Amino acid sequence: MTDPLKILQVGAFPFPSPQGSQVLLGGTARALMALGHEVRVVCYHHGVGDERGLTVHRAPRWPGYTRTRSGPDPVKPGLDLLLARTVRGVARTHRVDVVHAHNHEALLACALGLAELRAARRPALVYGEHTLLAEELATYFSAGARVWSLLGRALDVTLPLAADGAVALSDRGASGLRARVNGPVAVIPPGVDPEDFAGVQPRRAGPGRWLVFAGTPDVFQDADVLIPAVQRLPGWRLLLVGAGWEAIASANPDVMHVGGDWLQVRDWIAGADVAALPRRVCAGFPLKLLNYAALGLRTVVSVGSARGVPGEHCVTGAGTLELRAAEFASAVRDAADLPRLDGAAVQRDWGWLRRASQLDALYRQALSVTASTPAHTNRVTSRTPGAY
Repeated sequence: MTDPLKILQVGAFPFPSPQGSQVLLGGTARALMALGHEVRVVCYHHGVGDERGLTVHRAPRWPGYTRTRSGPDPVKPGLDLLLARTVRGVARTHRVDVVHAHNHEALLACALGLAELRAARRPALVYGEHTLLAEELATYFSAGARVWSLLGRALDVTLPLAADGAVALSDRGASGLRARVNGPVAVIPPGVDPEDFAGVQPRRAGPGRWLVFAGTPDVFQDADVLIPAVQRLPGWRLLLVGAGWEAIASANPDVMHVGGDWLQVRDWIAGADVAALPRRVCAGFPLKLLNYAALGLRTVVSVGSARGVPGEHCVTGAGTLELRAAEFASAVRDAADLPRLDGAAVQRDWGWLRRASQLDALYRQALSVTASTPAHTNRVTSRTPGAY
């Protein structure tokens, strides 16, 4: 490797946390550290779990705010302004080379916080696109879906204009970014850290066979199909892993819920027979696909979320809830009839070290963009958004 870089990994969310974006940021940071870079994390004031050796700079505390679930709320704009101020201070104090902003909110906060510094061509601002707001934003609201979708699309189109480079998790995400980012755009899927799976002891949730889903109950997860699917499978039960499932589990005798950080839940996941990923629309990369496979589980996945990970059994996810549940149940039966995956092989083939090398190359290309651009503000305002 050439000279190491000073890098900020920025997330507009609590950190650490067992949710996908937080896990992706943490894996990225640790992989870059292993490659020899100096890496710092900037995030909200709170989190859940072990920072695992990372240097974390937290925004000032917002009194009484402890929420860890994703999605908008009235406090978020204030949190993001505090985050922008923290990014500015850390970037100036440590003279960083690259700031990697994970998702839309972090990109906006970084663009605000780094405006003065970036006029001097450092640091380079790299956008990590985890999702598309045109698809996801409306799912957090009970009314006005079209309005929220249009707002999400406007943010998808405009915010990436501030970046010097971008990381997409899928080809679909990259196609839109290439029309907007005046710099390198690369598809770099996430990886897994073998240390996260060391010492796993599969733990059975109870008698019978188990379908497991690890994630939140947010609407975009399409998890409504899981209970009716299991009801079509005699002898099967459903294990829900994560926060927010308590009421659903208590109301359904064939459903069990467990929560906690990764080290607390991974044995439960490993003890299941088949994993589920019902989300029908996803522009990013569901990290649970990799975690399931690295634990040896085959996954029944809606085709819109499939990413070529070993052990995927795809369903269309189309039609009424009844048709979706029948299709899902059939795929669960098929997956259960096959041997478990070689989790060690998945951990090796999908490891983080290769991803870190790809990120290193992208960062250096983005730095060359900043060195050749007269002024960031002129570049951003002169670009016209491409067609979405």
